[in-house]
Amino acid sequence: DLSRQKRDRARLERQVAELNTLAEVANIASSAQDLDGLLKASVDRVAEIVGADTCYVTLWDERRGQVVFSAASGPDHERFRALAPSGREEEPSLPGTALAEGHPVIVHDYPHSRYYRSRLVFNAPLQSVLALPLIGNEQKLGGLVIGYFRPHTFSPEEVGTLERAANLIALSVG
Repeated sequence: DLSRQKRDRARLERQVAELNTLAEVANIASSAQDLDGLLKASVDRVAEIVGADTCYVTLWDERRGQVVFSAASGPDHERFRALAPSGREEEPSLPGTALAEGHPVIVHDYPHSRYYRSRLVFNAPLQSVLALPLIGNEQKLGGLVIGYFRPHTFSPEEVGTLERAANLIALSVG
């Protein structure tokens, strides 16, 4: 049956694309000279691979009990890193929530969510956001956030691929 063959081919193409993505992230993780270089290269590549408008990493600061901005894709990297944590917030941050809950958190209408932070909007407000925890050796390390300026539906396959990429980044950080 031709339609079954097309579905099977599409599934295999998605699997190959996922393996290529994970191989690229693993290659970046194993070849980076320092943590900053690892994180910047990782977020740039993840954003490019999934076609996201932005991707960033926060790292967990145990002493402060909050996430700290560490790397962002594209031209906003230095502005992002310069953001000081705003102290303990009434509402939890999106990457902090993913980290606390230990699983991905998807927000489809970010500007109207409890996670929205106007100081994080550099270009255009994000609409759809996925935050993934970075956990290595059972230690909370931070969060990986992928965002789109327009509505985006995160498929289960896409979330799974990004979870595996986050796990590779966490292994490198931890």
